[in-house]
Amino acid sequence: TFVLIDDPQTNKSARSETQTTARWENITSSMKGLAGPGVDLAMVATITVFRKGDLAERILENWNGKRFGILRSMPTNMKAWDEYNEECQRIKRGVTNIPERNRLINAYYAEHREELDAGAEAAWESNFTPNEVSAIQHAMHLYYFDRKAFWSEYMNLPVNEEEDAENLTLDDLERKIRPELKKGVVPVDAVKITAGIDVQETCLFWCVTAWGADFTGHVIDYGRFPKGGRTFDSYCPNKGLEEQISICLTDLAAELKDTTYYRDVNREPLAIDKVIVDANLGTVKEHVEKVCRRYRGWLEPTNGWGHGPDRRFFARAAAPGEERGPEWRKPALEVRGIVRIYTYNTNYWKSFVRQRIKSGIHARATLTFYAGDAIKHQRFFQHLLGECSSKLTGQYGTIDKWMLRPGEPNHWWDCLVMSTVAASACKIRLATTDDRDQNHVKKKTRFCKTF
Repeated sequence: TFVLIDDPQTNKSARSETQTTARWENITSSMKGLAGPGVDLAMVATITVFRKGDLAERILENWNGKRFGILRSMPTNMKAWDEYNEECQRIKRGVTNIPERNRLINAYYAEHREELDAGAEAAWESNFTPNEVSAIQHAMHLYYFDRKAFWSEYMNLPVNEEEDAENLTLDDLERKIRPELKKGVVPVDAVKITAGIDVQETCLFWCVTAWGADFTGHVIDYGRFPKGGRTFDSYCPNKGLEEQISICLTDLAAELKDTTYYRDVNREPLAIDKVIVDANLGTVKEHVEKVCRRYRGWLEPTNGWGHGPDRRFFARAAAPGEERGPEWRKPALEVRGIVRIYTYNTNYWKSFVRQRIKSGIHARATLTFYAGDAIKHQRFFQHLLGECSSKLTGQYGTIDKWMLRPGEPNHWWDCLVMSTVAASACKIRLATTDDRDQNHVKKKTRFCKTF
């Protein structure tokens, strides 16, 4: 007489029209027929909406369902909340003691609470952690931690896939310039310095980035080689392309190896920890590898992997001795002792870098640029805007598929992405949980998930 359907879809099945239709037919046919003749059957479904038009939305629309969110209404003054979030990130960067950090954040919230809470209404007033003051504050912490998850998991109002693929703009880049850090100056909280080199037919492009332990990045230097707008032909004339690339890559590697950068405040000298170089250009792969052998473990070759959603990057289990990280892999060392080539998922890592740039300048795991203006960084920014992405859905879900804008350069963009992959290879990791939730148990309710 009664059927309770709990979470009848997964994130993966919600993206598949075939699976969605099959599950809907199973509910409306097989389950509906569970009652005997002449017996009324009550069916209740507790669900989470993952995306527009998924199984959960079909049930809501056809069964006169009700949506419940962690907030009945959002705050009206989002600018005040943006300022609150910026203040939280500043406190987290400057205060290592967690109880003191929470006290300062809550003090700021209490001081501005009337302005922050205006227009907001919590569905469950007791839904907050011991380190927070109110349910509204808790909900907004979730909002700034992952907005996509907030609207789907906590509000049952997922954003459109098209809205989720916001491409970079010049304004995004300009607001991430740090005027207090000159070229070559390393932020005080940086722990690693990495670089990426893009190999082209006429010159080499390179970019150097300093990284904090939480994947907070800062571009400290970039350029092209040979310098002064010269090309391979002018730097080493009367030689083939392969030999020209070998000579120029060797000279650039030596130059980067000998370059000393200085930490802000105490002027501590620092060197580059790892460099990744593109080995995808035509027939020059072996020549790039030969140069990398001279700097084994410091200069390493890489190949990009940029397939669509019908293929998986990790399609097999890791082989013995193979190194893996988030969407990158490095094969085991063979008996010959050749240089091992990194392979990385270009779609994943380009979206990762974009997210770092899109975040606030004081946010956790943000990416910034050294001092200058849009004119000084004009060519560099042009390369960073040279690609865009669109959402594609396939067998393995929905991804950002990146493509080159017609007629636009993208070489420094590739360098920045490779530098980011190098940081991951240096054990830099993005935090997956917020400090305030470290000791709190995750719970699940019928209509939303709460901490």
